[in-house]
Amino acid sequence: MAINVIDEQYTAKVAAVFNTEAEARAASEELINEGHFSGAAVNIVTPNDDNLSEKIEPESKGIVQTFMKSHGILGVVGLLAGLIAASILVAAGPVFTQDSPMATYFTLGFVGLFIGMMVAGIITLRPDHDPLIIMVINASQNQQWTVVVQTKDQQATNLAKQILQNKAEAVRETI
Repeated sequence: MAINVIDEQYTAKVAAVFNTEAEARAASEELINEGHFSGAAVNIVTPNDDNLSEKIEPESKGIVQTFMKSHGILGVVGLLAGLIAASILVAAGPVFTQDSPMATYFTLGFVGLFIGMMVAGIITLRPDHDPLIIMVINASQNQQWTVVVQTKDQQATNLAKQILQNKAEAVRETI
């Protein structure tokens, strides 16, 4: 049974930096017409764009749902793993775990819960997106145009990257 803790429709993205508006608009049109990406999945970030964050991460509702779901599920999984480890130690572990079963259950349950929550935090924060976000912010501040494509899977990510690769000053993707 597979459990998906990410509730975002688009889990990856590709960004490409251009020097002119015309280049960015042409690339956007090519993504929509030839790559068959929806218009909602393709955003153009302008120089000093006021809506930069919404164009890079448009699924704020999905991110909140991912936060809630990942922390709930992975917290419980971590807690259960800690309690199972405590049960093993209380049953056949060192003498101090057998002599203090409540302390063993409490400690390992708490540690498991903590580790589950930490993993959920990493999933929610998506540190793999940071280099792309930084590239888009820098491009906007340097009066460049960026096309950001939200993709659903690796195949769509590869297609977007292939379309943008030879046209842009820089291209970056997330997984």
